[in-house]
Amino acid sequence: MRKLLLLFSLIATLLGFSQTYTMLNGANGTISTCGGTFVDNGGSSMNYSANQSSTITFCPTIPGNKIKISFSSFVTEGSGATCYDYLDVWYSSTITNPTSPDATFCGSLSPFELISTDATGCITFRFTSNSSIQKAGWVATISCIVPCNPPIPVLSGSTIVTCSPSSATPGSFTHSFNASGSYSPSGHSISSYEWIWGDGTTTTTTTPTTTHTFPSEGIYDVKLSVRDNNYGTNPLGCLSTTSAIRTVKILPTPLFIDSTSPTINLTVGQSTSLTGSVKSQTITQSTPSFNTPPLSLPDGTGVSYTSSLNLAGFFPIGQTVSAGCYPTISFSMEHSFASDISIELIAPNGQSVMLFNRHGGGSNFGTCVNGNDDGVPGCPATYSVTNSGGVAWTSSTCYTNTSTSCSTYSGPCELGQYYIPQLYNSTQPMSSLIGAPMNGLWTIKVTDYVVFDDGVLTGWGINFPNSCYNTITSVTPLINSVNWTHTGLGPAISPQSTTFTSVTDPGPDACAVLGTCIGNIATNTINLGPFLTPGTYVYTVTATDEYLCQIKKNITIIVTGNICTLTQTSAPATSNQTICFNSSITPITYNYTGSPSNINVSSLPLGVSYTTIGNTTTISGTPTTSGIYNYTISTIGCTTNDTKNGTIIINNPSAPATISGTNTLCVGSTSSLTASISGGTWASANTAIATVSASGVVTAVASGSVSIDYTIPASGACPAVVSHYTITVTSPSAPATISGTNTLCVGSTSSLTASISGGAWASANTAIA
Repeated sequence: MRKLLLLFSLIATLLGFSQTYTMLNGANGTISTCGGTFVDNGGSSMNYSANQSSTITFCPTIPGNKIKISFSSFVTEGSGATCYDYLDVWYSSTITNPTSPDATFCGSLSPFELISTDATGCITFRFTSNSSIQKAGWVATISCIVPCNPPIPVLSGSTIVTCSPSSATPGSFTHSFNASGSYSPSGHSISSYEWIWGDGTTTTTTTPTTTHTFPSEGIYDVKLSVRDNNYGTNPLGCLSTTSAIRTVKILPTPLFIDSTSPTINLTVGQSTSLTGSVKSQTITQSTPSFNTPPLSLPDGTGVSYTSSLNLAGFFPIGQTVSAGCYPTISFSMEHSFASDISIELIAPNGQSVMLFNRHGGGSNFGTCVNGNDDGVPGCPATYSVTNSGGVAWTSSTCYTNTSTSCSTYSGPCELGQYYIPQLYNSTQPMSSLIGAPMNGLWTIKVTDYVVFDDGVLTGWGINFPNSCYNTITSVTPLINSVNWTHTGLGPAISPQSTTFTSVTDPGPDACAVLGTCIGNIATNTINLGPFLTPGTYVYTVTATDEYLCQIKKNITIIVTGNICTLTQTSAPATSNQTICFNSSITPITYNYTGSPSNINVSSLPLGVSYTTIGNTTTISGTPTTSGIYNYTISTIGCTTNDTKNGTIIINNPSAPATISGTNTLCVGSTSSLTASISGGTWASANTAIATVSASGVVTAVASGSVSIDYTIPASGACPAVVSHYTITVTSPSAPATISGTNTLCVGSTSSLTASISGGAWASANTAIA
C-alpha cells in the first residue's frame, strides 16, 4: 500500500508539472499543485484581453510546503507606480483585504520570484486590465518548496582565555573552532558555517572546523550561524535564527611604569638600587561590527533584493528596539539613477523602516558609476543612515559633481551628480522599529522600481549604541607578584618585598562601565652592591598576573674598573714655570675622569696650595720661599690612578750694587767708578753734564749734578736692579790779577798782592827768587 501511495503521489506530481494554468476572466478558484505553468488568458503566445478582472489561488499539494511562482517574463501596461493593467498578490489562500494587496506588479519586469509567507503556503492573484492597451502578460513556473526550519548552530568548547603573544608566557592570536555539533531539525545537511569573529571580520566555510587569527589583545565574541541545504526559500540555504557564541579573551600585557634604565653603568666599588613597578591594564570589548558579502543589483522593475545579518545573541533576551537603541546602518553601494530604488531595513519580526525612498532624481550612488548597465560595478561609496543628526537625502548640500575613479574599475564615469558619502537621516523615523526584537535576522531590502540602471551593494552593516549590547565587557588582570632574579656572579639580591596599590580604570581602554575596572600597581625595589669586580651583570624583574601571564624586563649593569686620568687644562707652560720670590704663580689646572676618592698634590713651595672643585683641581698662590720645587699631582682610590708632575722655580731678586769713586769733578776732568757687583751696565742720566763708559769712567762735561746708574740685568724672572751714584761737576776759577814790583835787586824783597784771595803762592825757581 505504501508503494501505491508513493506511486500515486509521483504521478500526481508529474501531472502537476505538465499542467498549464490559465488565468481566465472571473474567479478561477483554488488550485492545489506543486508544478505547472501559470499564464494570463492570452497564454504564452498572445496578449491578454481587455477589461479583465480575474482571480486565482495556488496552494501546495504537499502539506507544510509553500507555493513558489517564478516569473520568466512579465509585461503589462504601466510603469513604476503608474499601473493601468496590474497583477495584485496576497500571500494567503484568499483575498484578505481587497484594497491592500501584499504586492502589485506592472510594466516590463525582469524575471522575479514570489514565495508564500502564509502558514497555508498559498498565494492568491488578482489581475485587472483596462480597455486601452493589451500586452503580452506573463509566463511563470509553479513549484513547491519546503519552508525553512532554521538549523541549530553548536560551537564546542568554553571561553578561551590566553596570555598575549608578547607575554613571557606567550599565548597565541590564532585559535581553532569546531562546529561539528550543528544540525538541522528538518533533516537537511549543514551546508555552510558563517563566522562573525568579533573583530570586524567574517568568514564563511563549508566545513565545521576552522581557525582564526585575531588582530590584537582584546575580548572577542565569536558568533556562529549555519545554513542547511534547503535552498527553497533562499539560494544560499536556510539560515539559523540563533547564534552559537564562544568568547575569546587575549589578555592585556601588564605595563612597566618604573623609570629604571635598561642599562646602568657603574665603576668598581659602587652600589645601586633597582625598582620594578608594574601596572594592571584594561582591555574592553569593541562594539560589535557586522558586514555582509556583496549583493548584485541587476536592472529590474519592482524587483527586490535582500541581504540579512544574524544578530541573535548580541542583546539581552527579549530586548526590543527603543528610542535609546536606534541602529546606525552603513552600506557600500554603486548604482546609477538613485530615484530608481528604495532601501528598507527590516527587523527580525518584520517591522521595518524606509532608509531611502527614491530620492535624488538622476543622482548616483558611488564615486564613479558605470553607466553601461552591463553588470560590471563601478566604484562604490559608503553611506551611513541614522535616525537624526545626519543630512537629509533631499538636501541640496548632499551632492557633488565630482567623480573619483578606483582601482577596481577603469571605465568611464557616469556624468551628473553623486551622493556625497556621509551620515544621512533615515527617510522614515526609526520610531517605526520601536518594540521590534533586537536579536535575530536583520534584513536590508533594495527594490528597483524602473527599467534601466543597475548596481551593486558591496556590503552593509548595522550597529547599535554600546549600552544596548549585553556582551560589552572589560577585563583588568590584577598583578599578583613582582620578583627580581639573577644568575651568575654579582652581588646577591637582598630580601624582597612587593607593595601593592589599588588603581581604578587603569587604561589604556576605557572601562565598559566606568569605575568598575579595578587593577593595581605592584612595586619591588632591591639594593645591590657594592660591585667589586668589573663585568656585565643581568638582573631580571618578572611580574605575574592573576591569570599567570608574565612580563619580564632585564636590567644590564655594566661595571668597569675605576680608571682615573688627569689632564692639564691650563696652558702647557704653566706646569713648568719660573717666578721671582714674592710673585704669584700662574694658576695650574687639571681635570680628572673616573671616581677618585681624593686628589693629592705634593712638594709645593710655601705659599702655594691647591683646591678641588667638581672634577677640576687648581694650584695657585704666592711662594714665600725660593728654590726649585718638583711637585706631583695624583688621583687616589682608583683601580688605576694617574700622576702628573711639574716644576716651580722661585728665584731671589739681586741686591743693588755699591758704587765707589770721586763724586766731584771739574769740567773736563775724568774719574773711574767701581761697582761691588760685576756684570752690570753703566749709564748717565744726563750726558750733557757727564758721560760714563762701559767700564765706569766718568767724564765731566759741564757743571751740574748727574746720576750715574749701574744696572744689574733681570735674571730668573726677577727684575733688573739699578744703583744710582751722583756726580757733581764744577767749572774752573778765573786767574787772579797780581800787582806789585816786578823788578828786584838780589837780596831785596817786595810784596805782591793777588786780586783773588785764598790762593797759594809758589816760586817756579827758588834758585832765582
